[in-house]
Amino acid sequence: MKFFLLLSGLASAGNLYLGARFFLNVVGLLQTTKYGPVATAVLAVLFLALGLGGLYAAVWMGDVRLALLLSIGPWVLAVVGMIISALIGYYG
Repeated sequence: MKFFLLLSGLASAGNLYLGARFFLNVVGLLQTTKYGPVATAVLAVLFLALGLGGLYAAVWMGDVRLALLLSIGPWVLAVVGMIISALIGYYG
């Protein structure tokens, strides 16, 4: 149980870090993104919201299972998006 709490905490911290970097790119304080402004804003909201949701579920609700699911959510959505993009993209 402690292992999953640690894992969800690390995943949530990583999500918050990435979300903060994407957010700083959106507001113009950082210029490190290779994505468009709309995609960067979507990623910022996704990573920040699910990172905060994972921390809330772990710390205040005490539900480690939900926290882990919320913490890995952005990564699952990103992989599914990449697979869909690869399937419907035109590379000719």
